[in-house]
Amino acid sequence: MQDRERTEWQPLDLGGGAKAYLEVAPRGRQEVGVLDAIPFDRVAETLTRIAQGLESAIDTVKPSKASVEIGVEFGLEAGEVVALIARGTGKANLKVTLEWDKSQP
Repeated sequence: MQDRERTEWQPLDLGGGAKAYLEVAPRGRQEVGVLDAIPFDRVAETLTRIAQGLESAIDTVKPSKASVEIGVEFGLEAGEVVALIARGTGKANLKVTLEWDKSQP
């Protein structure tokens, strides 16, 4: 089985002693047992940056209405959380709908 197909469950530190588990796809070589719980703020920061980038792109074309659906898989690269939106196949889990209402100024 190739690395990109293998997933692991990593502890996710939600703060205040609460934990959840995040399914991640390790990328490249990882040292077994050296990863601590992933702080949730790192995951939230990754999602925030993705959302800000999409918002900026949408604001450029100024639609009347926009909706975005995104499927994000998380991976670990050198112990850091990375967002995997598209795999090597080039397929991405991203749906963008933009609408313009020409009757409004």
